[in-house]
Amino acid sequence: MYNNLDNDYLLKDIFNLEKKAEEVLNPKEGLRIGNLFYNLYQPYKHYEPRELVARDEKEVIMLKIQELSFAINDLVLYLDLNPNNEEMIHLFRQCSTELKRVCEIYVEKYGPLLIEEDLKDGFNWYKGPWPWEGKDV
Repeated sequence: MYNNLDNDYLLKDIFNLEKKAEEVLNPKEGLRIGNLFYNLYQPYKHYEPRELVARDEKEVIMLKIQELSFAINDLVLYLDLNPNNEEMIHLFRQCSTELKRVCEIYVEKYGPLLIEEDLKDGFNWYKGPWPWEGKDV
């Protein structure tokens, strides 16, 4: 099993993440390793996650949505156990506000993210390429 020294080595040398005083990673770093909290990270065997790379603007926005959604979910779990942590409540609110803003940009440019958002101009959810069909359909 890994000890704290191994944890620091993995996070610093393998993932290129610097330990921060508050020990909270940004949403991008958190999604990459699967934990928003540096001091709570427990590696799985010798698994080394790869950084997700977006190929175009649509994927950049979607990746940002995934990062913020992950951060919000991790913060909710943390706040379940620490409901009075004002710093984490503030971070949760920041991430929630940013997620709402980024989702609005995505919907405006590329269409609905949720089926219930597809009621403006009729029902068009089924149109357009599905994720597994690629762009050239």
